[in-house]
Amino acid sequence: MVREIIEIIYVLFLSLMGVSDFEFRPVALTKAQAIEYNLPPNDVKIKDTNSPEYIRKYGKYSWECDALPTKVLQETLENEIRTSIDLWKFWDILDQEEADRARLSEIIE
Repeated sequence: MVREIIEIIYVLFLSLMGVSDFEFRPVALTKAQAIEYNLPPNDVKIKDTNSPEYIRKYGKYSWECDALPTKVLQETLENEIRTSIDLWKFWDILDQEEADRARLSEIIE
């Protein structure tokens, strides 16, 4: 399932935005988080064609990402993003976008 989702994301990024050079990293939900936050387990759906591989890798239970407390999910994602991008470059781009926006407003008026 995760593999199919990653493939779909790659296709969408490439076809919709022309972005081909990026890394996809699943960051939440981990088994450690499921245990730490005592999330309710779900039985793996045996009829799913991916279930044998999933059970072999992770066991017979799965958990829903949205079962994590919202704050935990938000912090997990923010931390991953902050450690994955050049924040100085990001802020420079935001500053440039603001300057461009102001310049376009001047041109329009």
